[in-house]
Amino acid sequence: MKKFVKYAFFSAVLLISGIIILLMYVSANHNDIVNYISEKNANKSSFILIGNAPFAQFKVGNRTGTALVDTGSTISGIDVSKLESRYYSSAGSINVTSVFNTSDQNLYLLSSLKVLGREITDVLVTSSGSDGLNIIGSPEIFSRDKLFLTKHNIYYDDKAAIEVLNRNKIPVVVIRDRDNTGKTSAVYLKLNINGIDELVLLDTGLSTLLTATNADLKSGNKSFLPSVRLLRTYNDTTIKTSYSYDAVIKIGTNEIISDYDVIENFIKPRARFYLGPKIFDYYAIYFDFGKKEFYFVDINS
Repeated sequence: MKKFVKYAFFSAVLLISGIIILLMYVSANHNDIVNYISEKNANKSSFILIGNAPFAQFKVGNRTGTALVDTGSTISGIDVSKLESRYYSSAGSINVTSVFNTSDQNLYLLSSLKVLGREITDVLVTSSGSDGLNIIGSPEIFSRDKLFLTKHNIYYDDKAAIEVLNRNKIPVVVIRDRDNTGKTSAVYLKLNINGIDELVLLDTGLSTLLTATNADLKSGNKSFLPSVRLLRTYNDTTIKTSYSYDAVIKIGTNEIISDYDVIENFIKPRARFYLGPKIFDYYAIYFDFGKKEFYFVDINS
């Protein structure tokens, strides 16, 4: 049995479309982040990591940009003000529920979006990227049935299967939600946390390993006295966290031991726990929705 011990304290928090991206202890200027990632050369299937959160390049028409690859977002968001108008059209509006509020946002139809090594046509996006931070959400990330997701890369189709062929694999139960068009809007993994089987939302928009919502105040073992931390986001939203707990995450016969914070003021949490991209420090995840085969993959095997 492998046992991993990890104690990760939050730094700062970046909030996007109801998703929290934990970044640095001191507040990070949003424009600095955008400038930093735009200077990097990410290839089409690789990520740039900012505060553990994955970013990737995309292209619409002749314009390129960088976007957060966010499995916790139910829809993509692109700053259309930087695009030529012939590559998108207005598609009405949509009500979006974020972690802390709900808002009506403009909806746009992109004729084509090149991202993660693929070209996707007729992509619905919100105007949530209009502050300069673009998002690639679950509908585009999980637009194919087979993919292999690692800390630094994403592989699709046959290449995904080849990557896991000779590695140690641990089966995991995966459930996906679909929107009214049939596209994937969320992916949940069944994990044992502190002895309880939980459906955990996979959210690569976080930069932590594990985050809990206010629905989870009864779960876990409190490791020290309750504390309140006020964390500043890129848009100066204040996020209040309290109660830090120890968590034992069991994957097969292996254990990951970590602390996690509870975010108090979620409006409509979609799960008790959110699993962030630091899971990829330990395992990659293989998805084959067609065959219903899903694995944690030992990246060191």
